[in-house]
Amino acid sequence: MKNKYCDGCGVTHSTLMCFNKPRRAIKKESDKTKDKRTEVSRLWFELNPPDGRGVWYCYLRISPQCPIKLTRSTIRLEHVKSKVRYPELKFEVTNLRGACDPCNKMKGSRDLEEIPEYMAQTNGGK
Repeated sequence: MKNKYCDGCGVTHSTLMCFNKPRRAIKKESDKTKDKRTEVSRLWFELNPPDGRGVWYCYLRISPQCPIKLTRSTIRLEHVKSKVRYPELKFEVTNLRGACDPCNKMKGSRDLEEIPEYMAQTNGGK
């Protein structure tokens, strides 16, 4: 990589990792989007109460760290169909399922049909 003059610190070096370089502010969620997300979340919990012991269950169960049983503080509402690929389903209650944080992160923006292939690749074909 070629060194360039850095606008952030005024030195000639690789600007890729300069900590003095000005960064763009992270785009905040609009109030309208936040209200819609909150309403959909509230509706999901209303339609999907916990079982008799007060827990939900991770529907993915793909991570070794999956606790399987989830409480209100550990459950993550996960989109079955990715928000990126299917933006029209972003606020659709039927597109949400309860999952744990490790499984949700492992799934990422993949569809359910892609999970077995992904697991085979990451586990070395096991």
